[in-house]
Amino acid sequence: MSISISIPIITIITMSNHTYAHTQTKSLSVTITMLPQGFQIWVNVPARHKMDDPQYGTEPPDRLPYINIKDGVGVRVLAGT
Repeated sequence: MSISISIPIITIITMSNHTYAHTQTKSLSVTITMLPQGFQIWVNVPARHKMDDPQYGTEPPDRLPYINIKDGVGVRVLAGT
């Protein structure tokens, strides 16, 4: 299984049965002047699930576990244990 994370430039794409937020990634040569406001995580599923209906969900920051590293420094956990 592979996972990729993108810094979002969000547009809305409507297909026959699905509407979803599409994210494009900036190249490393572009200077990013603002912090990302969200992440999109893609999971490469096993072959038998490639044609399954897509799944999409959002979670507000307060629903993600926060770990305080030291004063003013912390992380929010997106995946893992």
